[in-house]
Amino acid sequence: MPPLSTITDVALGLGAGVLTLRWLVLWLAALAHHRRWTPVVSGDTPAVLVVVPAFNEGRVIANTVGHLLQSDVPVRIRVVDDGSTDNTCEVVEALAQAHPRVELVRQPHNRGKAAALEAGWRGCAEPVVVTVDADTLVLSNTIGLLARSLEQRQVDAVASNVRVGHPHRALLRWQSLEYVTGLNIDRRAQALFGFVTTIPGACAAWRRTALEAVGGFSSDTLAEDTDLTLALLAAGRFVAFEPSASAFTEAPATLNDLFRQRRRWLYGNLQCLYKHRALLRSGAPLRARLLGWPNLAWAHFGVFVLGSCALVWSLLGGALDVRHLVALVAGSIGVLDVFTVLSAYGIDEGDKRDLLHWVPQRLLWPWLMLAVFWWVMFDLARRHAFTWDKLDRRGLLEPPQP
Repeated sequence: MPPLSTITDVALGLGAGVLTLRWLVLWLAALAHHRRWTPVVSGDTPAVLVVVPAFNEGRVIANTVGHLLQSDVPVRIRVVDDGSTDNTCEVVEALAQAHPRVELVRQPHNRGKAAALEAGWRGCAEPVVVTVDADTLVLSNTIGLLARSLEQRQVDAVASNVRVGHPHRALLRWQSLEYVTGLNIDRRAQALFGFVTTIPGACAAWRRTALEAVGGFSSDTLAEDTDLTLALLAAGRFVAFEPSASAFTEAPATLNDLFRQRRRWLYGNLQCLYKHRALLRSGAPLRARLLGWPNLAWAHFGVFVLGSCALVWSLLGGALDVRHLVALVAGSIGVLDVFTVLSAYGIDEGDKRDLLHWVPQRLLWPWLMLAVFWWVMFDLARRHAFTWDKLDRRGLLEPPQP
């Protein structure tokens, strides 16, 4: 039997090869999606209900609803107050009095975002439901593009192109880089293969009949958007990414807020992986079983385990080859990253000033995410009760003009 060091070297080598190959495939698939993508055409737009879940959003809700009212298609806006203790209700009530298309639904107790979304869309007559977070602003053409994309692409859910809307500090620029070169590149690649695993709750369109078919939004996890997307994929439904439909979100402005947000995201996605583990069975749709669930598992578990194993093995002095391997992989990924970042900002027309923060972000971001992963693992080991842990809004968000 080969010695442990040899087995470990081979395992780490294979893992590093998978990491590099996945990165290359996603980048090439994203480029292919961009070349093959055709914009939606002007024409009739189905009736749209916009649901905005709100819990203590008094500082930002007027700005969010105001941008929705500027949509170039008629929309009905339903704000669901989820037991707020600030002035959210008063602000929305004033908007409703001034604008007949705005409606306030009040829940006396805080029941969570998924419950608020459920209260918002249930019983509606509109064939299209668009969900928008209370800290997210849209352009005038965003809602119309999402609604027409549902019809013209004949899909059941459409993800918008979510970006950081106020990258004025280094930490915000780092997140903007992640959105443009990571999250949205991944969605382009996944859309090419038909298995987008997260239709982002920040701004997305859903066919009402599809929501009814899979039971709507569930409170089982802290990532209700990924949960619902996987449910749609399991039911054989189709989802898409609409890069021309822009949405701008308020990203965490402090390291503590960012850590809390990513902790919730990671835990919620791990919950979704466990809940939807049946996707690995032979009866599940192939694109979900062979691509969707494994890709989500790799992104939220596998890559962190691989990185941790390589780090520990190197620190223990397991073999010089591991350090050479790490240098080789880092070099390969570095070259790929150059092409990925430059092409992503060329495709997405992101703020090129983000690129000034490229090197420090790439050097420090993986360590932050690895710390989040092991913090979540520690919390799971001690059976810590996770909660939504909502962040305070700063109300500084303003999107650029289209």
